[in-house]
Amino acid sequence: MNGFATKGAVAFAAVMTSLVTAHVSYANSNCDSYAKLTLQQAKQNVQKRCNFKGPRWSLDANRHRAWCRDVGPSEWRAELKLRNEMLSQCNG
Repeated sequence: MNGFATKGAVAFAAVMTSLVTAHVSYANSNCDSYAKLTLQQAKQNVQKRCNFKGPRWSLDANRHRAWCRDVGPSEWRAELKLRNEMLSQCNG
């Protein structure tokens, strides 16, 4: 392998590392926001006395953040929407 090819491979690896780091940072930011919104919804569940149960209604932000990191954006967005629908139907 010549010096140019080696430098090109190193540069490519650096760019890829940067892109992966940016993607992980973006995903973590989204999941932090998701966890914050989820906690607001879970607190509304308690305040309105809707009595919804299960992991969806947990007050553990770390649990929600971890779940978010394991799914795609369409799944966590659908989960937020579903919770909103459930809360809107609760007359507590």
